[in-house]
Amino acid sequence: MRNKKIQAVLALAFAMVLLPLAAVGCSNDAQTVADGMADRAPTPVPVAGPVPTDTPAPVPDDPPTPVPTVTAIRCLPPPPAADRATPVPTDAPPPTPKPTPTDPFENNPFSAAAALSEFFPWFHEPPDDVHASVVQPLAEVWLKDAELGRELARAPWLADGIAAKEFNPIYGLSNLFDLDPALARRMLAYSMEEPVRDRNIDSLTVLGDMTWQNPEDLDLLRRQPWFTDGLDAEERAFIVALAKVAGSGTLFRDLLATRYTQSTTISLPLAGEVRLWVFHHGPLSPGQDILALMEHSVRGVERMMAVPFPRSDIILLLINAPEYGQTALGGVNLGDSLTIFRDSERFPLADLLNHEIAHFYFVHEIGPFWLVEGGANFAQAYIRAWAGSPDWTGPVPVDELISTDCAENGIPHIHALSDPDPPDRMWQSTCQYGLGQYFLTKLFNTLGATAFSATLGELYGMYLQLQFYPTEEQVYRTFLRHAPSDREAAFLEVYRRLHGGPFLDGN
Repeated sequence: MRNKKIQAVLALAFAMVLLPLAAVGCSNDAQTVADGMADRAPTPVPVAGPVPTDTPAPVPDDPPTPVPTVTAIRCLPPPPAADRATPVPTDAPPPTPKPTPTDPFENNPFSAAAALSEFFPWFHEPPDDVHASVVQPLAEVWLKDAELGRELARAPWLADGIAAKEFNPIYGLSNLFDLDPALARRMLAYSMEEPVRDRNIDSLTVLGDMTWQNPEDLDLLRRQPWFTDGLDAEERAFIVALAKVAGSGTLFRDLLATRYTQSTTISLPLAGEVRLWVFHHGPLSPGQDILALMEHSVRGVERMMAVPFPRSDIILLLINAPEYGQTALGGVNLGDSLTIFRDSERFPLADLLNHEIAHFYFVHEIGPFWLVEGGANFAQAYIRAWAGSPDWTGPVPVDELISTDCAENGIPHIHALSDPDPPDRMWQSTCQYGLGQYFLTKLFNTLGATAFSATLGELYGMYLQLQFYPTEEQVYRTFLRHAPSDREAAFLEVYRRLHGGPFLDGN
């Protein structure tokens, strides 16, 4: 049955490549970073662009620099069209008819699948949804250009195992190829470098998305001299952050004209080497060590989760909110990077970083909203309480006022957060964060650090296998499964009292 489904998917992919495509859900309207990551749209109509030109070979990454580096980059506009050299026409021999291709993989979806199965033995029978998610995009790339498909199949970030959301850079490559085959090959070449780094893979995704979301800004980016002469590690990381403010007008152009960068490499106990990046549109304050704040957050949340930190590059775009008329201050984790709008007089940067870096684990699909945002709030309190001590195991301080305020405003427990008609929607939203944090703090202090981390690690593992949005009861069962026998009674009392779900009566 799965084999027939895969054949149907490949047939659909073949039709999508050969037939005109309709742009579904595409918009060139200005978008704000706070809109978050949009769902992936189907393969869009190819956007017209300049004629592809030869591009330089990829520039190898610089070796990690233990001392934070600071750079400011200024870019000049391209020369006027009138100044560009015009090629001199030459006599050309009459065209030679192209022979009919003998390679069936060029235009046959089922033969392409047979070829791809040599790279991926599971291709005809994906073992799970994670592997199944890349079948169609891999076939689409192969059908557009078989040689590009072969190169993609050899990419180390696919050869080392299929992970969640690896279809994003494959679709990005496909979209880039429609616009500029030379650029697509160039960006794929960067992603072939080892060791695998997020900045090299995510740049495929964001540039591919810009082909249909913000084609004018992409064209402006492609004209920058630093973009055309080869991209080093810093420039690839910068592209990931820059793409998130495409469509913002002045901010995007200011960052293109001048950027200030700080970066350093750290080594985590579980994840190993991670590179930290900070990009800003103005000079960074020498009195505030942003990289040190980031490192403390990353170390703390990895310790709390007891799961290797899931990113090899942590990319932060820091924006002074008043300069761009922003009134909604705060941060957003966009999956591949962080953007923080801030006013230096409000909202401590350390707290914003703790919360947003925690969202690399507490993703939207990991569970109910109270777990997503309450979890990030709890991580913020955990990191503050931990303070870097190697032997610390808790407890995390509890703010009883949170529970009191939520109860007085119609939210007496976690189950009430799912009320479709709450007494006060503002408090319902506020208590997703606050009461979620309060509940998780009580669970951490009751279960102990080891059981608590094991529970969150299992929920995060479900997300990695595309088992999205576990129910309230599934979350409860996961906590119960990891509760130590000598603390189970105390755990059940806390869960019944603070959650209030109907599934608790029979355990």
